[in-house]
Amino acid sequence: APLPALSEIRLQESASLDSLLDGRWKLMVDSRSGEEQLFDVEADPHETRDLAAESPEVVRELRETLERTIERARARAVGYGRSEALGITETEKDHLKGLGYIGED
Repeated sequence: APLPALSEIRLQESASLDSLLDGRWKLMVDSRSGEEQLFDVEADPHETRDLAAESPEVVRELRETLERTIERARARAVGYGRSEALGITETEKDHLKGLGYIGED
């Protein structure tokens, strides 16, 4: 079976999400509020139905896996510095805005 996939989204003040995709399940956790969302990506590939309240055991198991995965990733990152910010052109910036990767600020 494939390993679970970890994702972190940090959009300045607007979002701070961690997610774990493990088989058919995707758990998303707002790292600021702790709010959890659970999706069955096989049955609901557009992630329109939050199943967290209906499946607390799945949420608990995935949350534990998510926390362990984040801990391991942070342990591996020790010793690495932050990369320097790369300058981008206005055209590239407009393209990224159009894709939703950066905001207006």
